[in-house]
Amino acid sequence: MRFVFLLMLFLYGCATTPGSTKTAVKDAAPKASRLDFKSGEDLVSIVERLMEEAQEGRKTIVEFQVQTTVGWGCPCPTFVHANHDFEDLDLNATPEAFLDFPSAEGVPDINDFVVAMLPKGRYHIIGYYTGEFSDWQPRQRDARRSRNRNSSLRNRPQAVDFKVLRWCYEPPAKPEDGMSMASLEELRQKGVPWCGTPPPVCDPKIACVGTCGFSGRPDGCGGLCNHVFECGAGTECNEEEGICVLVPAP
Repeated sequence: MRFVFLLMLFLYGCATTPGSTKTAVKDAAPKASRLDFKSGEDLVSIVERLMEEAQEGRKTIVEFQVQTTVGWGCPCPTFVHANHDFEDLDLNATPEAFLDFPSAEGVPDINDFVVAMLPKGRYHIIGYYTGEFSDWQPRQRDARRSRNRNSSLRNRPQAVDFKVLRWCYEPPAKPEDGMSMASLEELRQKGVPWCGTPPPVCDPKIACVGTCGFSGRPDGCGGLCNHVFECGAGTECNEEEGICVLVPAP
């Protein structure tokens, strides 16, 4: 059984935060094992073993990815293991799927880098299970979740306690809409540690080029083109349409 467990945890030596240009802590990444699972039952088995070892004083440092439950429409813990839909589990009775993240000293609190309409990216996490279950409390942003991602989550599931030693955020390759771009900008302003190259800064002028006054056109950054641009020579602002038009020849 122990041999099988070790096979499920693929040890790959000295891990680094994937391509990070801004890391969560200044020192080198700790040696970690990649937590890999093929099913919900695999995850439960692995987490139970890691928690038992932690309770015995043996803390195994692991790396995995999580995503937020923002938009699930349930009173859920904020973070859940990524890359699995958990249709094979009763999440109400599976705290092993959810995580509560206290951070080590000097590590930015990952809970401060969740926004109400976060685009579905991935958080890369390195740390260890403490062996404890978390009596987490819903934060104010949880009340704003509206999309009913999983109507079966009637109760408030428990979560397991995981000590974060290092983390970074990998945004989605293509944010779903302008609100997602605005969320990325919010994270950027907060100083989120990016995994790899940070996404380009959202510039509303790109989508709003040629507009003047208040056009009502989406600016691509979560807002509308309400920026006042000067129309070029030989043009004037059509206030009704919010665009620059040619001035008729005299």
